[in-house]
Amino acid sequence: ALLAQNPYGLDFGERVAFLGASHPIHSVTADRSEFIGRHGTTEYPQAVLGGLALSGRIEAGDDPCAVVASDIDIPAGGDVTLSWLLGDAATPAEASALVQTHRGKDFDQRLADNEKAWRGFLDTIQVETPD
Repeated sequence: ALLAQNPYGLDFGERVAFLGASHPIHSVTADRSEFIGRHGTTEYPQAVLGGLALSGRIEAGDDPCAVVASDIDIPAGGDVTLSWLLGDAATPAEASALVQTHRGKDFDQRLADNEKAWRGFLDTIQVETPD
């Protein structure tokens, strides 16, 4: 997974953001100009159109973004399901643990677990009024 932190951020400077995937990641970059390219656009980034491997460039001071690239083989007549994991955590270790936990789960199971957790939180208090 690609982890990022902005210690200069006033509100969430201590948090760690992450971008991971359910499938192997082959290259990454945090340089927006590398991804979009000189003549590309956000709709048609040159790195995607050219099938280019990303450099792994992750440096402060650039125009930041988070890009992960993977080579995916889709069999003739087949399909492939891809999931990306985007979130934040208190520490890099917690971010890595979240990615590992969710990378191995089926997407439908993650949705069911998420709904169960929210139901446990939201259904705790019930209010009845005469109106």
